[in-house]
Amino acid sequence: MIAHLFQCPEGKVGLAMHARLLAMVGAFILVAGCVTNEDGSTANIFSDLGTIMSGGEVSDEQGALRDQADSYNDYAEARVASAVAGAIIGGIIGYAAGDEEGALLGAAAGGVAGYVGGSYLTRDHSEFQASRESLDEDITVAEELTKESRKNIALAQAALDWQKRDIDRLNMEYEAGALDSQEYERALLEIERDRGSVRSMIDATRERIATLNRSISKYKSAGYDTSRLDAAKSAQRQHIARLEAIEDAMVTLIAGAPAGVERPSV
Repeated sequence: MIAHLFQCPEGKVGLAMHARLLAMVGAFILVAGCVTNEDGSTANIFSDLGTIMSGGEVSDEQGALRDQADSYNDYAEARVASAVAGAIIGGIIGYAAGDEEGALLGAAAGGVAGYVGGSYLTRDHSEFQASRESLDEDITVAEELTKESRKNIALAQAALDWQKRDIDRLNMEYEAGALDSQEYERALLEIERDRGSVRSMIDATRERIATLNRSISKYKSAGYDTSRLDAAKSAQRQHIARLEAIEDAMVTLIAGAPAGVERPSV
């Protein structure tokens, strides 16, 4: 059935069908490109796809940091995968209920619904009904994320320590004339990429805390004990502060490059 949707009828009918297909896909992308997360940030399918495609070759410490930051891309991957699945399901339903045009409309609507509903670690709090089961599940998730954010700090600190040692080496070689400015600039660019990884961890943790806050409010209104969720939220906020201090230290390393070395914008 899906294959039938993409068959090309003869003549102008086929062209018209393809034009409608492109229009529906375009509409889906435009709408999905401005989905708003529950923390007020904007979920963007273009940025999600860009996030998934990033990568690089670096030191062990930097690689570990970036791998951990990339693990946060599950959030982006879930949204994109959900959009694709939603479009396929919507197309099937639309075709079963009508004709090819109905399938196109169903695919577009299903894709948008999938992208909106596929946000990782978010829920529709306007519909959410607090329960003991959901509270226990949220406690488990929140405490696991607290452990993860603690790991983020260790990896970010290890990368920063390596950067400091490497900058000391670079300064010695640059002053001795054994290193040109371009090689120094490449090293600074890698530090900036590490800083970007730390920032992505900070932003993701803030988003998760914002989502958790909404759940906590629902549980409190329903009379449930949220002390464990509050503790997880407090710990994650402290972890954000420590990550921000590491990020600031990376910015300081970049700013301290010798005259004649171009610094990446931060």
